[in-house]
Amino acid sequence: MPNVPLAVQVDPADLELAIRSCARSQSGGRVLSVAQAVEELRIQTGDFLNSDKELANLISAAAVAQGCVVLLDGEVGPPRA
Repeated sequence: MPNVPLAVQVDPADLELAIRSCARSQSGGRVLSVAQAVEELRIQTGDFLNSDKELANLISAAAVAQGCVVLLDGEVGPPRA
């Protein structure tokens, strides 16, 4: 995995696993739902302190570096009333 500057402290192996788990192969390449990857990373690491935006930015940069198309698909977590 390429070196990506970490704004928040996340183990690069956990980051790579979250991306690999959530990226889906499509005719145009690998597509990653950022919201799904943020949820996956939180489950893997137990990180509920960093903001969704910080983790989404980190995941997006790492996924693009791995050649994924990044889908910025809204807020993470359950819908808010």
